[in-house]
Amino acid sequence: MKQFLFFIIIVSSFQFICAGGGDPAYYMYQELQKIDKGLDKNPQESAIKLDRIIKNCIDLELPHATKYAYNLMGVAYRELEQPKIALHYFKLGALEISTKKILKKEKRPLLYPVFKPSRYYHELAQVHAQLKDYKTSNSFYEKYKNTSSSGAVKLQADYKIAQNYYALEAYDKAISGFEKILATPDLSWNQAQINECHSFLAAAYISVGEIDKGMASYKNATLRFSEEDVIEIQEIEYEKSAVISKNKEVVSKALRKQNKFDEDLSLRNSIISINEKTNASLEYLRIAQTYYQTKNIAKAEEAIDQYLQNKSYDVIDASEIEVIKNVAQDLNNKTQPQKAYRYLENYNELKDSIDQRIKKLRSLSQEVGLKGTQNILELEIIQKDKALAQNTINHLLTESNLQAQVMGFQKKIIYGLIVLVLLSVLVFFYILRVSKQRRVANQKLALRSLRTQMNPHFIFNALNSVNSFISLNDDRSANKFLSEFSVLMRSVMENSEHDFIPLSKEIEILKIYTALEHFRFKDKFSYEFKVEETLDIDFCAVPPMMIQPYIENAIWHGLRYLKTPGTLYIEFKDHPKNLQVIVKDNGIGRTQSAALKTKNQKKNKSTALRNINERLKLLKSLHQLDVKVTVTDVHANGEGTLVTILIPKTPYVN
Repeated sequence: MKQFLFFIIIVSSFQFICAGGGDPAYYMYQELQKIDKGLDKNPQESAIKLDRIIKNCIDLELPHATKYAYNLMGVAYRELEQPKIALHYFKLGALEISTKKILKKEKRPLLYPVFKPSRYYHELAQVHAQLKDYKTSNSFYEKYKNTSSSGAVKLQADYKIAQNYYALEAYDKAISGFEKILATPDLSWNQAQINECHSFLAAAYISVGEIDKGMASYKNATLRFSEEDVIEIQEIEYEKSAVISKNKEVVSKALRKQNKFDEDLSLRNSIISINEKTNASLEYLRIAQTYYQTKNIAKAEEAIDQYLQNKSYDVIDASEIEVIKNVAQDLNNKTQPQKAYRYLENYNELKDSIDQRIKKLRSLSQEVGLKGTQNILELEIIQKDKALAQNTINHLLTESNLQAQVMGFQKKIIYGLIVLVLLSVLVFFYILRVSKQRRVANQKLALRSLRTQMNPHFIFNALNSVNSFISLNDDRSANKFLSEFSVLMRSVMENSEHDFIPLSKEIEILKIYTALEHFRFKDKFSYEFKVEETLDIDFCAVPPMMIQPYIENAIWHGLRYLKTPGTLYIEFKDHPKNLQVIVKDNGIGRTQSAALKTKNQKKNKSTALRNINERLKLLKSLHQLDVKVTVTDVHANGEGTLVTILIPKTPYVN
């Protein structure tokens, strides 16, 4: 029992290995075989599937499967009658069409299918025949013969070569070829094939002027199918009427070329009587053509009438219906306008049908051709990209001779590049961070510098006031002023170290400053500070010395020029999102103040305002604190100034 199980396992393993063993190439070949079997039935659908498979084969690096698929694509486009595109695909598949060398190279099981050289040469011969390059077609048929030992294959190739000679008008060679085939003992062809060969031989004889031999040969081509022949013909997709029509047209064309119109008429009339299934209607139209060429208009008219009784729309060549128009013109000249009109009406109807059919065929052909060209371009790009990558790998493998070392070297390079990229990123971010820190530090230094800048005139005038008190022996006033001034200077210097201070400290500094200015200009103004009760002045943070310049402007440029005492009003209001500061005076106003200023005072004022604007920009950049300042006149005549400052609420953090 154990031995039996062991035997079953061995057999199963062998079958699995032979079947491809899970190799993706195996499944690709399976798909290609399925397409190959039904390719001639639906070539357009097969081309779509093959395009997808080729791309997959390229991605999976399966060169043999790719070549096999290329050749199948060539067959598909040959079936679609797109010989130029087919030829391109066959060229792509031409590099590797043999079997053992490729399979050994890819280490694939020998049971995989291949596109055999004999088939390749046969397909190329057919494609070149479609391109009407009959000489090249014959050269490939010769190669096709040489790749096979089968007599049937060689005989079929000889027949195609003879047909190509006929197309080249090398009639002597064609006759020799057809006679050799028909003289073959035990010819295993079916009756339809034999009859076709007789028809071509007949046409070749007629073309060289041997009319009697030609007509005798054509009599041998008269179809008398047995039931077995009919079945065989149906199996290879022949129809009896189609075979008759094809054979007859070959001979008829040759007769017309030799101006043997009577023989052509006899031929066509005999065809009509041979088989009821033949499209007799179309035959009458072609008989009318021959009668018209022999100037027998009456007979041509009779034949057209026969055709019109059972019109056929199988005509795809507009030249075949020209006889109807020509006879109509003749009838019109013979004062038979009604019949001429009926003929022209039928002619136009047939012409429209032919035009639509040709347009449809051309559209389909262009669509198929465009798609094929697009597929070729896409595949060429994929192949080039793949080839470039493969060449790079091969170059590295040649240099190192060891794939492991190459991979290791590549990994080192990749890791090195990754480390280099990471270091570059880190250095970039470090430089960015240092630059940002330096910029922030510079901005902070600039902000601090601006905070510590006070009007030098205030300091100078304050010291003059102290000197004045001392010269008047008013030691008490001098001491008081100097004491308050020192407190102010100390507070300014201490708070200049901080970006934000509590509102309570800012109000304290402003009160000291305003008191000192009032002490100097007692007779010029009175002042009032007001803080809204809901406002938490210890919690709310403000930039230090932000409000002081506006109070200074109110005193120096508004109030001190008044002849009667003025009023300075400073108020702090609480809003949901902002702290509102109001600095209001009833001084002479901005317009009159500007007129009274000296050149030096104007310069000092512009410097002070510039410092304030710079501070506002720096606060917005560093702390995203958007402080809004508006300055308006109190009265319509320009007297009095109102400064409104909106500072976003920021909690003070010690």
